[in-house]
Amino acid sequence: LDDNMQRLNNGATAARNAIGGILLPILTDLSSEGVSLLNEFTTAILDTDGDVNQLGAVIDEMVPRVLA
Repeated sequence: LDDNMQRLNNGATAARNAIGGILLPILTDLSSEGVSLLNEFTTAILDTDGDVNQLGAVIDEMVPRVLA
């Protein structure tokens, strides 16, 4: 049983590493874009000076971009 559990663990580790290698560039791009969008969103929120209408417009503009 222990031998099989070790093989299973090794196989899972290899699969995780393979998937990570494939997804790493995609996740790196997403995280970079996320930081950029977050900075843009924060700046836009601060620029509204508490105006609820402008705040709504910022959210309306940013949400589709984040989801895309």
